[in-house]
Amino acid sequence: MTAAQEVKEVVILKSVQETGKENLEKDIKEAYNRAVVHSRQLAAQEMQDIVGFNMPGIS
Repeated sequence: MTAAQEVKEVVILKSVQETGKENLEKDIKEAYNRAVVHSRQLAAQEMQDIVGFNMPGIS
């Protein structure tokens, strides 16, 4: 996921497919949520780089 919160790619490995529907759904949800957190961190870092200082609530 990019700082613009665009999903770049989704890859489901055969080993994950074999774990069952519930596990696959849980894994996708967890991966998506981690990606959102990471993209927010990237966006905050980009904003900090642009303005040149740490803005409260952004980092």
